[in-house]
Amino acid sequence: MKQTSKSETAIEFFKAFNNPDARKFVLWTMQKNYLEGILYHHPNASTLDHEAIKSKVQILIKVIFSELLSISDNPESLYSLLIQLGRKVDNRQDFWFQEFDEAYDNYKSQSKLPIMLDIFSNQLATLNSVIDIGCGGGDFINFIAQKYPKIQAAGADVLDWRSQSVQDEQLFDFYLRDFNKSDSELPDSYDAGILHAVLHHISSDDAVLISYLQNIAVSVNSLLVVEDILYAQDDLKLDIKGIESIDTCRKEQGDFNQFLELDINTQRDIIIILDLLSNSLAIGVPDMNFPFGARRLTDWKNIFINAGFKITSMKCLGFQPNLFHRMSQTYLVLEKL
Repeated sequence: MKQTSKSETAIEFFKAFNNPDARKFVLWTMQKNYLEGILYHHPNASTLDHEAIKSKVQILIKVIFSELLSISDNPESLYSLLIQLGRKVDNRQDFWFQEFDEAYDNYKSQSKLPIMLDIFSNQLATLNSVIDIGCGGGDFINFIAQKYPKIQAAGADVLDWRSQSVQDEQLFDFYLRDFNKSDSELPDSYDAGILHAVLHHISSDDAVLISYLQNIAVSVNSLLVVEDILYAQDDLKLDIKGIESIDTCRKEQGDFNQFLELDINTQRDIIIILDLLSNSLAIGVPDMNFPFGARRLTDWKNIFINAGFKITSMKCLGFQPNLFHRMSQTYLVLEKL
């Protein structure tokens, strides 16, 4: 896989960031998400001063945006700035505050995995085996193995990011695999492969993504995909089981409804900004590959068909409530053609 260079990433990021409609939406939604995330996930949420937390969140986001605006004409400075602004760096900026850390740590250790599991639960209940592709630290597939002990569970990634605690439990098989390469076949085949927010980090080139999926298809019978998805009006009319869930999300989520009211280029710019800032600042992974591969539902459907898969059902997740990082996400179940 050709990694997106930092200079390419910085240029694309500031193209998006300089879109005033996208920037305004992201500033608003990050303030909203962080505030709600802290008030929902903090272990002592009932004792927090809501107005004080709101003020701290507003300062945090406004400082970040002010710093980014100050270098918008100098994209080459982006990564050094992101490192300075990151939550996990030594001598971090004092706009990060204790309540954020406490809520975010509780979210990652207690809430995030059950929220993720709930998305896949209907399909997992029917499977004998599953592999988490791009499993990172292995926490999610380890959690699946705990909750579904009869499932043969596995994880795969290009590097071994597994934590020591996950390795010690030995609840799933792990494979070092780069599915951009044709020799990536696994020793076992699996009923399903999970791709949770992975594909948009592979490539913005459709041909590269199709090849990646074709290599995965050698070892899996189906795919369970969660992706950041853009929606033009034509996408809302596709003949896919579950397409009506988009309307449900629009009715229940004001931010998602506002997102869909924006043109497709502004939607893309929003996802670019949110994706990079979420991974770089709060999570603390500024070096993640960022090819900015968010696509329309129609584009994803065509990519999957060309890779030998069809979408059998979908569920729009939208900007899921009570998450720290909310995107326009959709859950797709794919079967081989």
